[in-house]
Amino acid sequence: MLKLNTEAMRRGDFPKQKNITGNGDMGPGICLDVDDSYPIFGEDTNNKLSPHWREFVAALENFKPAFDVLPDDSETCIAFICVQLNHAMTSLIEIALVNMPFKIFSFQNKCHFHGGMSTIATMISNNKYLQQLDIYQIQDMDRNDITKLSSAIHHHPSLVDVAITDCFSNGLGDEMLHSLLRTDELKLEKLTMSYNHLERGINVCTLLADYLATNPRLKELDLQNNMLDDWGAEFIANALRSNSTLRQLNLYANGVGEDGHEALKRALYDESSLNSVADSNHSCKIESNDDMMNYSIDRDMNRAEKLYRLLSWRNKTMSNVQHFGDIDVKLLPNVLEAVQKYSKDGNDRVVKAASIVYEILRCWEKVYFSSFDQNRMVSN
Repeated sequence: MLKLNTEAMRRGDFPKQKNITGNGDMGPGICLDVDDSYPIFGEDTNNKLSPHWREFVAALENFKPAFDVLPDDSETCIAFICVQLNHAMTSLIEIALVNMPFKIFSFQNKCHFHGGMSTIATMISNNKYLQQLDIYQIQDMDRNDITKLSSAIHHHPSLVDVAITDCFSNGLGDEMLHSLLRTDELKLEKLTMSYNHLERGINVCTLLADYLATNPRLKELDLQNNMLDDWGAEFIANALRSNSTLRQLNLYANGVGEDGHEALKRALYDESSLNSVADSNHSCKIESNDDMMNYSIDRDMNRAEKLYRLLSWRNKTMSNVQHFGDIDVKLLPNVLEAVQKYSKDGNDRVVKAASIVYEILRCWEKVYFSSFDQNRMVSN
């Protein structure tokens, strides 16, 4: 594989590549998949491979002009899979990658550089173009490695997507997550921490909840195949009530039971009142063993659909009147808009707009004076 990549760069090849991170094709670009696929070997084998690594580095340096002819939206990726490098070859690769315009770095399957995670952290820091980092099954990290990796991620100017998958089985996954989320410097829009034995401990659950409640830049959070269970789900559900930035949350295979799923559902659709529906989370799709989602990428559309869902359900027993006493009068325009929009859908669950509007008019005076009293109390 090393020789094939060297020969490809010498030819100037950058065909359409499959995304090694598993997200489909990358499109036109450069993907260098360096896979030694050797068992642990000694210095003799390292010495035999050294000339090939030197040829690879020389070809990589000569290949840099090819980056300049790619479209701006092209993905450029280098993946090191099962690679084992001694000190000399590690230094060679580290120098060659300085400011080489790769947007994606991937280190997979017991990839070993001399210096370990410190070397990887230096590679991350030395590439200002980097946008995505994928670390998979690098399972010998210690606390010192966690500190160095987190620091490189926090201080990188353009890194927005980090996946650390199946790297911890000794409780250090919790420390990795804490090290990443403990600071306001985190600029990530997507974070994957799946298969890392994250547990339901108070530190992890409160950390996640406190972080999400601050409305960070994070849009996608993948925590699948950990051990957060109902307790963790309930903490996260509470945080989602004040979060409007997260678009996707994956909690699949976390041992979340009925109580946890119910808490997550209430975060997305609390049907106890129109006010609580309006204050629910309308932005996040939740993937779990029992999938929950907002139906549109448009937050306002999700909110309107949920308001109509509750109004139409209550209308079947003409019980909306009973619940208008505590409604925020500022919500009424949204209610009427939702009724007008969704009463035209034409499916079996639709209730005619006139029927709901009739209920609203019946209790309009009640709603108006309730709101008037609330405003007078505030002004006094």
